[in-house]
Amino acid sequence: MRGHIRKRGSPGSWCITYELGMQPAQRCKLCDRRYWIERRVLKTCSACDGELEETRERRQKTEGGFARRKDAETALNKILEKLSQGTYVAPSKLTLGEYLRNMWLPSLANGNLRATTLASYEIHVVHHLTPRLGPIPVGEPRVVPHVPS
Repeated sequence: MRGHIRKRGSPGSWCITYELGMQPAQRCKLCDRRYWIERRVLKTCSACDGELEETRERRQKTEGGFARRKDAETALNKILEKLSQGTYVAPSKLTLGEYLRNMWLPSLANGNLRATTLASYEIHVVHHLTPRLGPIPVGEPRVVPHVPS
């Protein structure tokens, strides 16, 4: 994996660009717009309503806002190390509530759970987990303080 550093703007902030390798994507046959497949596959292009075909394309990620070149170098080295070890997790805006409602519960519906168990899980997710933990981003390590009920 490779990456580079460049100076951005007049105040002197620095940004890094690194390669994530070949990633699954969808490309519109009409307008050639690309959509990265992260959570779900799209049915049609949002720009022109055209048909989408699945491809694999080279993907790069850019992060900015580093005050010094040394800070940018340190961040780039950490990311490249994680990429080479296979422990890199791309930043995501997916929240725990979205994951539980839109991905976890539907995956259980296809299994061999009893209907009452699935209903119980849905109640716990909707009434107990999502109100307290729902807005927390999935990739963000965080300790949630215990608040007595």
